[in-house]
Amino acid sequence: MRPSLPQGLYAITDASLCEPVAWGTALAAAGCSVIQLRAKAWESSRVHEAATSLRVTTAQYGALLIINDHPEIALDVGADGVHLGQDDADPCGVRRMLPDGLIGLSTHNIEQIRACPETVDYIGFGPIFSTQTKEQAGIPRGLDLLRQAVKACPLPVVAIGGITGANIAHVRATQTHSWAVASALHGYADAAGAIRAMDLRP
Repeated sequence: MRPSLPQGLYAITDASLCEPVAWGTALAAAGCSVIQLRAKAWESSRVHEAATSLRVTTAQYGALLIINDHPEIALDVGADGVHLGQDDADPCGVRRMLPDGLIGLSTHNIEQIRACPETVDYIGFGPIFSTQTKEQAGIPRGLDLLRQAVKACPLPVVAIGGITGANIAHVRATQTHSWAVASALHGYADAAGAIRAMDLRP
């Protein structure tokens, strides 16, 4: 049975910022409900190893595990889903591979939202603010366009890009379903503190 995407904080444990297994485990243990493994510069074998370890710990703490970019790894380790970019694998083909997995798709404008295949379960939208975490993230879309995206999309919308403790309340006010955060989580003393600051659940 396909899981539902939780509302609130969608944590990204990014290999360019941290040791992703240790940080993802800490977030899951502290109560984060969804964690994405992102390791864009790693070889597939290394991503597979990290995903295998994170599958064990996220399952232990009841958190969903989403794998960025690698549907075959998500399938092999039994992850809860995969997140795809506009230039990654076709969501329709991925759905055949992962009939019971969540599929997320990054979008950057309203046209991409409207063109989103029915096989997608949620969309990421951004970057909302300027971000240094992801190369070539593009021009910030801002809160007004995020509001438009939420209204235009029948699927859960996950805001992403430059979200911090200073602007999280404004992001939440757009009625977006969730917000993806990577680098800002590291500004707190520990995972529990980061979640308290960034997980303003409905």
